[in-house]
Amino acid sequence: MSHSGSDLFVPDTKETFSTVINQTMQQQYTARSREQVARFFVGTDLVAPGLVPVEQWRPDPAVANAGTSAVYGAVGRKL
Repeated sequence: MSHSGSDLFVPDTKETFSTVINQTMQQQYTARSREQVARFFVGTDLVAPGLVPVEQWRPDPAVANAGTSAVYGAVGRKL
């Protein structure tokens, strides 16, 4: 699963991004903090490396400086 992380946005861009995306989508967009996203995984066993920014989730060593995102990613297996 991947989900926008409200605590990963560059300062002052979160409000602008949210406004623009909500003007273009029928469903309302909600970014969530790491803690809020982690709640989606209650009752699962997180696969390593766990809940991290997507560029840190099993990065390709051949790709240097993958950059940074405002998105968390994780895989959880049902217990």
